Amino acid sequence: SRLASSEDGFEFFNCLVCVDPKRGYVGAYDKHHPVPWSEYLPHMNTISVSRGLFTPGRGFPVFHVRSRRTGERFVCGSAICYDAAHSATFRGVMMADGPDRPDFFLVASKESFDETGRLQAFMLQTVRFRAIESRRTIVRNSDGGPSGAVDSRGQIIMNASSIIDPTLIEEIPIDSRLS
Repeated sequence: SRLASSEDGFEFFNCLVCVDPKRGYVGAYDKHHPVPWSEYLPHMNTISVSRGLFTPGRGFPVFHVRSRRTGERFVCGSAICYDAAHSATFRGVMMADGPDRPDFFLVASKESFDETGRLQAFMLQTVRFRAIESRRTIVRNSDGGPSGAVDSRGQIIMNASSIIDPTLIEEIPIDSRLS
């Protein structure tokens, strides 16, 4: 999580941080869709939402990364857990033109609290839909759920369906088509 000051005091964000081995801190993505009753607390009889645990993110930053093998530059979009259930998260960043349109996405998640396996199966299927919709490979790194990659056709690659711990992925297919 990340803490930031605002006019109303402090805000807490559930964030994904991008760190390059050579350049250090590259940037952070703040989760756009906190989970109701877990990451924020909606009021039961009102339209407004309380200031709960986390504040929704406000931007769609991308990270410019390099291939360790070839040195080629790529643009990575990101999402955290429940963000993958919302197509607007991916559409927002895919609307960028030129050098900020992602070549692939990374979705980080913590799913170890669900012992039934239903959440893990749902999130993997959701990531498959987002990969097809955006025509981008999605690398999925999950604590307690399948980690690996899903290509732009929704095909599970890197044996994601059976890997339960975060894993290192060496190469992913890049698709530059637009939806």
